[in-house]
Amino acid sequence: MKLVISIQAEKLPVSYNFLFVSLIKSAIAVNDSNLVDSLYYYNGRANQNIKDIAFAVYLNKFRKEQDEFLIDGDIKLTVSTSNFKFLLLLQNGFMTKRAYQYKGYDLHVKKIQLLQEGKPEQEFGLFQTLSPIAIKGANNTFLNPFDAEYEQALQFICDEIVQEIAGRSLYKPLKFTPVQMKKVVVKLKHEAFSRMNAEEVFFVEAYKGIIKLEGAVDDLKLLTETGIGYRRSQGFGVIKYISQ
Repeated sequence: MKLVISIQAEKLPVSYNFLFVSLIKSAIAVNDSNLVDSLYYYNGRANQNIKDIAFAVYLNKFRKEQDEFLIDGDIKLTVSTSNFKFLLLLQNGFMTKRAYQYKGYDLHVKKIQLLQEGKPEQEFGLFQTLSPIAIKGANNTFLNPFDAEYEQALQFICDEIVQEIAGRSLYKPLKFTPVQMKKVVVKLKHEAFSRMNAEEVFFVEAYKGIIKLEGAVDDLKLLTETGIGYRRSQGFGVIKYISQ
C-alpha cells in the first residue's frame, strides 16, 4: 500500500531525508505518539530494528542553490508499507495537521491520496524504483548491482524484512536482474553521524532504475509494499510494479 502526500514548500535542504523522517513521525504522533516511540526508540536511543516503512521523495520544478533546493512546483512524498493500520494513522495525521516545521523549513500538506497499486500475479515482474536501493555486502560496504554477491546480499536483507514483518522466511529464493540502473550517492545529514565527522554526514551508495525480480508471488507482493534493501525508513528502497 502506498500513500502519496503532495506538499508545498519554498525550499528544502539538499540532504532532506531526515526532514521527511521527522515529517512522518510528526504525522503519526498526531494520533498515536506511543507508536512513534515503539517504532523509532528503544531505551531512549534510536531503534535500529527493521520497520515496515519505506518512502520516496519527488521534487517538481526545482533548482539548487548551495546546500538548498528552491522549489517552484510540488513535492511528492510516497510512503509504502504493508501495515494498513499504520497507513490510516499516517493519512489521518496528515489530514488533521497540515503545517510542519523542521529546522527552519516550513512545509504545508496540500493533498493526500491512497494509491491503488498493481502487484505481480506471477513469479516474476519488472519494477521501477521510486527511491534508490541500497545493498550492503559482508564487509558492510555498499554494493553495485553487478557485484557477484549483490543478489545474495539482496536476498539476505529481503528475507530479514519478511521475517520481521510477516514472521516467516521467503518462500523461495529471490532472483535479481538489473535492467536499467544508475548509481546515485545520497548524502544523509543528522546529528547521529557526529561521531563519524564534524559535518554530521554519511554517504549512501545506492541505485535507481528498472529491475526484474523473480520469486514466490506472495513474497513479491509483500516486498512491493515494504520496499527492499537497507535504510528504507530513511528514504530508500521503494519499488513500483510495472509489468510482467
